[in-house]
Amino acid sequence: MTGKGVSKATTGGAVRPAAIAVGIVIAALIVLVYRHTFATLWRTWETNPNYSHGALIPPIAIFLLWYVRRSVVDAMAPGEGSNGGAGAPGVVGGLVLIALALAGHLISIRSGVFMTQGYSFVLLLFGLALVLFGGRAMRVLWFPLGYLVFMLPMPPYLMNVVSFKLKLFAARVGSAIAVKMGIPLARSGMTIHIPAGSLRIADPCSGLRSLIALVALGALFAYFTRAKTWKRVVLLLAAVPLAAIANTVRIAVLCAVANVWGIDVALGFFHDFSGFLLFFIALGGLFVLRGLLRCGRDAATPETAEGEVEPVAVPGLSSRARVALVVAAVLLAATAAYVQFAPQRAMVLEGVGLAAFPAEVGEWRSNDLKFAEVVYDELDADDTLVREYRRPDEAPVWFVIIYHENERYGAHDPMVCYRAQGWDIDESGVFTIDRPDGSFDANWALVREAGRERLAAYWWYTAGDLATADRDRFLARMALAGIRENVTFGAFVRVSTPVENGDIEGALALIKEFSEEAQPRLSELFNDSRP
Repeated sequence: MTGKGVSKATTGGAVRPAAIAVGIVIAALIVLVYRHTFATLWRTWETNPNYSHGALIPPIAIFLLWYVRRSVVDAMAPGEGSNGGAGAPGVVGGLVLIALALAGHLISIRSGVFMTQGYSFVLLLFGLALVLFGGRAMRVLWFPLGYLVFMLPMPPYLMNVVSFKLKLFAARVGSAIAVKMGIPLARSGMTIHIPAGSLRIADPCSGLRSLIALVALGALFAYFTRAKTWKRVVLLLAAVPLAAIANTVRIAVLCAVANVWGIDVALGFFHDFSGFLLFFIALGGLFVLRGLLRCGRDAATPETAEGEVEPVAVPGLSSRARVALVVAAVLLAATAAYVQFAPQRAMVLEGVGLAAFPAEVGEWRSNDLKFAEVVYDELDADDTLVREYRRPDEAPVWFVIIYHENERYGAHDPMVCYRAQGWDIDESGVFTIDRPDGSFDANWALVREAGRERLAAYWWYTAGDLATADRDRFLARMALAGIRENVTFGAFVRVSTPVENGDIEGALALIKEFSEEAQPRLSELFNDSRP
């Protein structure tokens, strides 16, 4: 303090034109490196309801950076044994983070993994901040920069698992609440049947949208709450059960509305309105919990001196920081050149796509089938094939291929689909399918629903003619094929048949016979179209 109520001004002067020019160059290079990522992210915010809040996150992060600006400058001020700004460890550490972020971005592009491209951008910002401001300032900056992760999509596989768990919880508990309210109903998986019709708990009703938005809001809520760390953590974690509970209440209310006024009313305006209403009810729950925890009423503010605050100047960059910025600019320029000129390749099926798969396989003759539209929406596949193959006087074989071009969504768990439709998984295992160049393992599962039994076999197929029952091996091969060849297609294959008179072995033998006859045609379908 240089005087009562006046903070000590840091050394340094006005920002030099050279520094402004360097900043503009680095910002332009970042845009070039991540332009495809930013464009895809914007489309995700516009088209995926689970991330419709994403466009609000960058402005909030910018506000948070402005909010802590004085604390950052104070942290950069020269102290005892320090010239201010970033020291050697901060500069070196920042460069390491920048290099890791750009390397991860290149690998993500080659592997066809959009999600990690976004996370590499956040890591890059951490690296640049460490070089520019130093380790002390990062104690203040970590939350404003880290808050950007809420604008990024979750891993697709994790999304599928969380969405399924939320839908199942909402269907079970919501229907139970509706029964307590005196509403006659029957539940089959994710579908609730009432006298007025049926309500299917699809992805928009899973509560995932409210959960993601409420967790993002809960993090902000906890950050601005003056309280002990454990209380702020409780506030953040409470967003999860509050969102789940609010969604189950919403499902019960929808059942009540449908029972009284009909399905069309329940699925019309009230469906969307109830989603917004219950989100704000869950948000109110955070305020109630905040009061129960006896948190302070004043928002947590950056530590500043009381009284009038004298304007401060940002310390100039050290010579090592200037060198680090030049190195960072070179790395960004090299990465931008690759992103700009490297060909965007993908495995594209020729002609009519999966429909080119033969309608006749040996003695089997086929009929084309279709999923319900809601299933196609949830799969978000680039192509699908659904057929029934049958030989004279034998049970049918249902053959499904779900194909994703240059994506990694093909690893969805097929058992989720059965459970969502009310099927129970009784038994499961692995069996071997032979093909001309060797053999591979495939999964099988016995499923039951309302007295029906079905045996389902499934595996994954990707570059390098790999067919496997192991989803992790499938994902690893997709990543490696992307890095080596920039080809990352994923195909999920399922063959199922009814189980008659409990004859599981006979059903498995029928599936095995059809699958082995189909193998050469599958290899031709995918590998003949490789770029």
